[in-house]
Amino acid sequence: MSDSTAGAAHLGGFPGTPPQSAPQQFDHWADGIRISVRAAPELAYQANSFLAHFGAYGATLRDLAGFPIHVGFSPYVIQEIGAGAFTLLGADYRRNPLADTTPDLTIPLWIHGIQQRFRDATGAETDPVTPASVVRCQRGILDAIIAGAAPPLYLERITRATKREDGTLLTGWMLANAGPATVEQAEMVDVPAAALVSFAPYLAAPLMLPVDHFVMFSGGLVAGAWHIPPEGRERLRNDPTLQGRSMLEGLRLVGRPLFGGGTVAQDVPAQAAAAAQATAVQATAAQATAAQDDPPPPDTPTTPMREKFTVTLFGQSFAGETDPQFRKEAEEIVGFIGNLHAGSIKDLGTFWGGFWWHSMHAVDGGYRVSQTNINAERDSANQWDLTPAARLRHEQSAIYRFLKDAAWSPVNFNKTVRVAAGTDLTAPEIAMTRIQPDGDFGGWVVGSPAATDLEVLRGRDLHRRNRNLAKFFVLPVGYSVVASGTKIGRLVDPSGTVRWTKK
Repeated sequence: MSDSTAGAAHLGGFPGTPPQSAPQQFDHWADGIRISVRAAPELAYQANSFLAHFGAYGATLRDLAGFPIHVGFSPYVIQEIGAGAFTLLGADYRRNPLADTTPDLTIPLWIHGIQQRFRDATGAETDPVTPASVVRCQRGILDAIIAGAAPPLYLERITRATKREDGTLLTGWMLANAGPATVEQAEMVDVPAAALVSFAPYLAAPLMLPVDHFVMFSGGLVAGAWHIPPEGRERLRNDPTLQGRSMLEGLRLVGRPLFGGGTVAQDVPAQAAAAAQATAVQATAAQATAAQDDPPPPDTPTTPMREKFTVTLFGQSFAGETDPQFRKEAEEIVGFIGNLHAGSIKDLGTFWGGFWWHSMHAVDGGYRVSQTNINAERDSANQWDLTPAARLRHEQSAIYRFLKDAAWSPVNFNKTVRVAAGTDLTAPEIAMTRIQPDGDFGGWVVGSPAATDLEVLRGRDLHRRNRNLAKFFVLPVGYSVVASGTKIGRLVDPSGTVRWTKK
């Protein structure tokens, strides 16, 4: 198969580069404790989210001081700086991220943000790696990155994290040249993930994806991401009909696109290239086309139960509308959408934000975000009111604040759910279990997981019949839940430990 990447589109300028602005201080007070971080002002959303996360520890922060705490890819250290005052230090990616720390969290917070956006945009499961574990790299591409170049390249996760006999931790990721390479350039070397990211921070974006994922970069920007099943990998390797095709063409034939899978592997005029960059993520072609062709929903007057708000990012205005009690979560949704598109605002897109499908529209004075109207007969119908998505984010965030150690593993509403025959979806208590996802099946079984007579529903159809079940759709494989009306009756983790039971 040819290694050409001609015509690879850059998807909305993602992930871009870390902000270069001078850091400023952000503070948070909780239970008489002040905790501070320093980061570029463009990362105010991420900084305040981290402050709220660590502020939840309250007076126990003192007991955690000095110990590394991993949040996503990067480790952080709590440092006591005075009576009742603490600050966060992060890995120093400008020096040695495995040994040095810095009070400037610009790069660690930026990495956390791009990984969150990549996860939300693709809707993929997560299987994060540690910064000390190594990535197998072609020497030629590594030398080019260290020299400051951004050549066509790809990251492919072939195995899960493993340990060699010498104790070296392997991520299962391989970094290789998407263009031709000499035998000498193709020599493989091991590089700690943190060191690789210090050379090229944009490479951190996909490092939480699981096995059988392939991400292509061009010019330091994502050109596409695919899930490639083992049979697809075998076909890429051995199918003679793929010989001579470009790498992008081969991926489109054997892989399931997650991000930019519709990119056409050919040269296109500049005007058409801009249109090709619109980010329609992990949807069928028919749905993506319908959603983009639909006009924005008609405007409606706000009510005491709904208000409009604006988030400003990179000098651009992004508007939303929600029930005031969920405004914080709605601002988070609009914020991550604005960050995702900030590098190329003209490329308005439609994409997944966890369970919900969102669209961005140009309006007077800026841009406005809508969400799918899940109760409409037409799949692509949308609405301005972000309350359903914001409320669900509020409920899911509460679960994760309680668990603290579970990986966020979202299922979007087009994924299917299996419902054991005879299960009453309006019953006072409903059992749910997350097993291994498979293709369009998101992994959730409602009722007995041993049942063989099953009804298959899309997530949106289950939501219509009982919206209270969707809050659990971010829990990872192995969790089981008993939903008790709007509350949690019982929550059991993969080890069998009961994490919560209704009092």
